[in-house]
Amino acid sequence: MRGRKVWAILKVAAGGCALFLAGLAVSMAAANGGGTTITACAKTNNGQLRLVSSASECLRSEYAVQWNSDGPAGPSGPTGPQGPVGGGLMKTVAGLMDIDGTCPLPAGGGVICSQIQTGEYELQFPPGTWTAFPSIVISPFGLPGAFPIAEVGSIVGLGDGSATVRILTSSTAGPWTPHDVGFWFIAVQTAP
Repeated sequence: MRGRKVWAILKVAAGGCALFLAGLAVSMAAANGGGTTITACAKTNNGQLRLVSSASECLRSEYAVQWNSDGPAGPSGPTGPQGPVGGGLMKTVAGLMDIDGTCPLPAGGGVICSQIQTGEYELQFPPGTWTAFPSIVISPFGLPGAFPIAEVGSIVGLGDGSATVRILTSSTAGPWTPHDVGFWFIAVQTAP
């Protein structure tokens, strides 16, 4: 009686090992690109599988089976719906405003740089530059030890793609003290 239980347990364990090895082979084949042919020997009396590297390894009481981890290609699916009209176009105009109100580096987009008065500068973007209102980032710089401040005072758009930006500059972060300062600017439009 005890011997039958042991054999039953061994058969279940062997079947579990065979299934585990078959699953392992399939997953390895998929990881290697899926083009691998898997070969196994199946027992004639119960179909139990044993993985082998070649069909010639099958015993007389077994027959060879082979499969590929990739099946045949299925039919093409239907065409998907039309996506939203985008633009997704991001336009950027960047440059350097010098302390005297000139833009020594090419700013692109035909922007005109000027100084209005001490601590006040202007960027004029010509008509057609923007299709939506731009965001402006200003980064001031000064001599070593100086910590100038720059902020966008106003942005005015006239609806024709132009924009006029006033930039105010100060020598310190304390009380506002208009001061001539150089700065980098970046104008970005992300909406179409």
